[in-house]
Amino acid sequence: MSTFYKILIAIALILIVGISGFLIGKYCFRPEPEVITHTVVKYLPGDTIRITREKPVPYKVTDTITITPDTAQLYAAWREYNKTNEYELDFSNDTVGIFKVNAKVHQNEITEVQSTIVPLIKTVETTTTEEVNNVKFIQGFVAIGTSVHNFNTQQVTVGAEFVNRYDVSATAIRYNSDFTYTINLGIKF
Repeated sequence: MSTFYKILIAIALILIVGISGFLIGKYCFRPEPEVITHTVVKYLPGDTIRITREKPVPYKVTDTITITPDTAQLYAAWREYNKTNEYELDFSNDTVGIFKVNAKVHQNEITEVQSTIVPLIKTVETTTTEEVNNVKFIQGFVAIGTSVHNFNTQQVTVGAEFVNRYDVSATAIRYNSDFTYTINLGIKF
């Protein structure tokens, strides 16, 4: 068998292995995508609740008035008794939400109470994403090389890479007119 036919057969084998390796790698099994779940907890304001009470009944009454014959003190107590005091109380904070109370006090009793409540409601948002793993199980490769200083040595390598980590390849080397073949195993680290 002449050298021309040997080179032609080697090139044909390289093309067949390269094309079949490409097709096998393209249609081969891919690993399952990784599923990632993110959970976010938020406190969002709820609906506003308004409560109005007319003349609420006190739960405890304490009498602290002492009667004195002085007219100025009696007039001051009478003025204090007949005036209307309005209170705006704010009990809002970051954990409760908005809690405001408006109260009116007249003649030493609460005449009206209004409350505004906007509670914070715990909302849990869960998002699930699939991370697609694009690493193929098998992928082929071809490499061609030559010596640079005198072009006496040529090399052709055809191989497959498994899970982007393990390499298996076959190499044909020509030095002047002599041929040799090698089988290569490798691992990436």
